[in-house]
Amino acid sequence: MHGKIGITSLESLMSDFLPTPHPSRKVIPNIFANVPNFSSESEMYTWMVDLLNGSKLFYNHTFVATPYKADIANPSRQPIDCGMYHRKLPPLEDKDSENQETVHIRLGNWSRLDMAIVCKLQCTNQDPFDERQADCEPVSVDRKKVLGQILSSAELVFNLQQRTFQFMVLFLGHHARVVYIDRSGAYASYKFKYTTQGAALTRFLVRYSRLVPTARGFDPTAHRIEPDSKLGRKLVEWGKVAAKADPEDHVQQFFNQSLDSSWALWKLEVHVEEISTSSSGRTRVEIQNFVVGKPHFQAGGVACRGTRGYVAVRVNAEDELEGPFVYLKDAWRVDHDYPGIEREGSVLQTLNSKETPFVPTLVCHGDLKGATQVTRSQAVWEKANKGKKGSMKRHQHYRLVVAEVGKPLDQFDRGFTLVVAVLCCIIAHAHAYKKAGIIHRDISAGNILLYKAADGSWVGLLNDWELAKVVGVSEVRQQADRMGTWRFMSAHALDNPSKEIDIPDEIESFCHVLLYYAVRFLPHNINPANVGQFLVDYFDGYSNVLGYYRCGSHKYTAMSTGVIELRQYNGDKTAPLTFMRSTDQASDSSGVLFVHPINKIFKTLLSWLHAHYSLDVRPAPPIERVEEPMPDSDRKEWLAFQAILSDLEESEPAGDKNTGLDLAADGSSSSNPSTEQSTLPSYTMDAASLRAIAEKVQTHSSVIWLILDQMENVGWPCNDKGPDLKPAINLVPRSESTSMPRVFQGSTASMSMKRQLEDPEIPSSKRPRFEGAT
Repeated sequence: MHGKIGITSLESLMSDFLPTPHPSRKVIPNIFANVPNFSSESEMYTWMVDLLNGSKLFYNHTFVATPYKADIANPSRQPIDCGMYHRKLPPLEDKDSENQETVHIRLGNWSRLDMAIVCKLQCTNQDPFDERQADCEPVSVDRKKVLGQILSSAELVFNLQQRTFQFMVLFLGHHARVVYIDRSGAYASYKFKYTTQGAALTRFLVRYSRLVPTARGFDPTAHRIEPDSKLGRKLVEWGKVAAKADPEDHVQQFFNQSLDSSWALWKLEVHVEEISTSSSGRTRVEIQNFVVGKPHFQAGGVACRGTRGYVAVRVNAEDELEGPFVYLKDAWRVDHDYPGIEREGSVLQTLNSKETPFVPTLVCHGDLKGATQVTRSQAVWEKANKGKKGSMKRHQHYRLVVAEVGKPLDQFDRGFTLVVAVLCCIIAHAHAYKKAGIIHRDISAGNILLYKAADGSWVGLLNDWELAKVVGVSEVRQQADRMGTWRFMSAHALDNPSKEIDIPDEIESFCHVLLYYAVRFLPHNINPANVGQFLVDYFDGYSNVLGYYRCGSHKYTAMSTGVIELRQYNGDKTAPLTFMRSTDQASDSSGVLFVHPINKIFKTLLSWLHAHYSLDVRPAPPIERVEEPMPDSDRKEWLAFQAILSDLEESEPAGDKNTGLDLAADGSSSSNPSTEQSTLPSYTMDAASLRAIAEKVQTHSSVIWLILDQMENVGWPCNDKGPDLKPAINLVPRSESTSMPRVFQGSTASMSMKRQLEDPEIPSSKRPRFEGAT
């Protein structure tokens, strides 16, 4: 939430975020005038609930205190202090587990909560907002904890409901704040003493309670399906039939898992824009409906895109299910006004028309219509801060449906399948770049899926084209926005936030994705006890350069030297990272290592990237490149890729097959890995030679032929995938800086890094700047 909080008066908050009420002659009294001194928060909850319910001002709502125990169906197990509910949908009373007798303790219900209410005894020490700070964020530990609590509560409401925005009331001793939260940011009222100024708070609560659901933040394009309803029963039956037809099908398994009793079922609208045939040229909107259960994927955070993915089924006007399973993506896309940036569905439509392989097939997409489907926080901030640039951005609610339902990449069965999936996505990237003039710009582990092809084989699917851009269109941005996911971005992109992402950056990102899963699941020579720290240091690491966050030293060193050194993870052992065929057969009697076939792919790619990064410090005059067709001797024919690759033929410099590495035909190294570094490009080479090697990562074809050659000519082990070596606990990346970065929510930084580092104990005045907030 850094940079995404505003403070205003309560009157302005109501004026900006609530509909204008009908004129009324009734005078609403201050129902909080006789508040006592509270000795505990539980006493405070009870008194507030009794007061609000006893006022007789809230006809359609009831207030319930539930600070003691979380709803057993709530996956977070986080209790709700207090809240407003519709009078017909109050939280259930708890039952004793042994005798089933009702106990007078209510269980909080996040999926039914209308508005959260938080009560704290301390007016200042537990106030989550601080007007004295430029960013309105607190500095003390106790106040930060309360801010974390209310953001966690807001995140749960967004996750378990279909909300466009939400309100929250904070009671801080004898003072209070009202908070408005949407996907752009949050606005809080100035703190006021409700014992004397409570008429305005009473008026807000009464006015809010009498609004229609849409004006209270409930999404009008999402319709809740009760489990015992006719449509709810049809969903269950649909899942049973699909499971019986193909018990091993991962798609029906995902769908049946989504019919979780602890989550609501929904019918979601997709607003599809179509060009009218009338002479006016206007567009008309066709509404298509899909039914979903628990999200298959859900991004964390509050002020962000809030992306959720569902395995869905289309439903017609008669509530009849029809068609196969599809994948529905629900997100609050940043409404960029940059040239060359299109909605994801429009990008897929272009790629599908160009017959780009290994990308999702568009079913339908569209921005949701309605005033509440666009965030308002940023507009209020811009109005109050004319001429200034802020971190809040306009978000538009958007839904996209594609035909394919993939599996996460970490579910690959063997190393061969992992490499095939990444290869497919490199081919998709090459085709999109050459045939459609589109570059992806967010190559990451989460955006590469496993998908079962028609012949039953597992291939890769390059997903999430939301940040894609038309190549060659100059992009002028208001601030430096990192495009990508921190873990897998190139070192160049991390060091230069405003850099235009190009082919070498994307090739490097594919290498990082392959490395990430290889280290986690394939046998290698990293001390198993230190794998978790290696993953964090390499992928989540950062450095602090003049107050800005840049690439961590581990990743940059690997790119600039062509070696992934393991000295600090393996003690005195100096051998670089090496993958073996198995952990129990490292070498034969002569000491020759039986390295995994994937080893050659990494060694070669690293040598090319090393040459690419060597040019950073060895500037060379531009070399005119002669475009020549690929020699027939280099043309490969391998499985179903032949037709695709022949269509993506790219010219390459001579000597493409010389990787500079001495490996035997079976993929085993003929020498000790630690001595192979002499074959890598070095700074003693002339600039022209370095540039010739660096050109390997400036086109897709060199990388494609490298992988194809290694897959076709070398026998790959069948049982090389082991248990996940990534530890369950989160580790913090080691930094060259004593300050911890505040990583913003959104796609520009990895979610794990956000979770680990979002609450540093440093004053805002001393907090380093992080370029790239979305």
